[in-house]
Amino acid sequence: MSAWNSISENHHFRQTSLYRSFREIPLHFLDAGAAGGIHDLVKGAASIIDCVCFEPEKEAARALRLQYGQESPFASMTILETALSGRAGQRTLHVTRSAVNTSLLAPEEDLIKRYHLPGFHVDKTTTIATESLDGLMLREGRSGRRFGEFVKLDCQGAEYEIIQGAEKILRENCIAIMCEVEFFPLYKDQKCFSELDHFLRAKKFQLYGLYPHYISAKSLNRREAETEERLLWADALYFKDPLHNRRAGADIDQRGVDALLVVALLTRYYDFALELSRAFFSDKADLPHLELLIQELSGADKREMERDVSGLIADCQRNPDLLYLLAKKFIDCHRSNSDIDFIEVKKV
Repeated sequence: MSAWNSISENHHFRQTSLYRSFREIPLHFLDAGAAGGIHDLVKGAASIIDCVCFEPEKEAARALRLQYGQESPFASMTILETALSGRAGQRTLHVTRSAVNTSLLAPEEDLIKRYHLPGFHVDKTTTIATESLDGLMLREGRSGRRFGEFVKLDCQGAEYEIIQGAEKILRENCIAIMCEVEFFPLYKDQKCFSELDHFLRAKKFQLYGLYPHYISAKSLNRREAETEERLLWADALYFKDPLHNRRAGADIDQRGVDALLVVALLTRYYDFALELSRAFFSDKADLPHLELLIQELSGADKREMERDVSGLIADCQRNPDLLYLLAKKFIDCHRSNSDIDFIEVKKV
């Protein structure tokens, strides 16, 4: 079984009605800001995903076509050289020294200087055409498909206005969003996490995970000293959780539940996936297969962690002078949205 399809081609998953449903009508995934490749989070179910990615920079879009053109692992794939914003029109694009920081918004120069971020310096500006997600959905007219069931946004400060231009998609189709958020503005007039969170909660989306990143002025030598740093940005994961929203009278239909269950598996929210399975599949033949699938996937993640711990111990034994750096790298690699503080471990 290919690593690209560890979920969709799993023998337990293939026994379910979900597999048959998504083989017929694949899960629709929008990847806005796809330079360098489609996000790894959908890797495990590529064969049942209809992927549409947005990359307005021509060379980056060309690289994507070369990367996936011959042997795409996805059920289908479309690459659009389209810049997303809140509305259709003409906008100024600020092209930065590092291509991944290019934005519709101008960078905040003071913060660039304070935190030594030369990749944010603007090399040139150009005018480009933009579209909204709702406008694109109406134009595309994808018959029989739920456009934008799972949306990933990494658009350098423009995320808030993009979701403002996706009201119809958020209301009718979308069940999960992975969105880059900042906790202070790196770009002028940028909306930050609190505003985006307020907007999405009003649309019945619940925050499930934050995958944070930090910044400092690098005044201390981090090879020799430990310090706390300022919270800079995170990938924020939102689910339109039917178990939560029942109280708010905002149930989602069976297709939405099916799609949410697949996304919960992709994002490793296995406990939530088990909740959904038992709440919505208790009277179906699917439930035993789903429970076995969840046990297998979650057990594999545990075994991967155990292998990495063994590797860390071996590295520390070989490099006793690097204990601090090896430990910090391990922690950074395995930081997750879970804890087991409630489980008592007996110490020898």
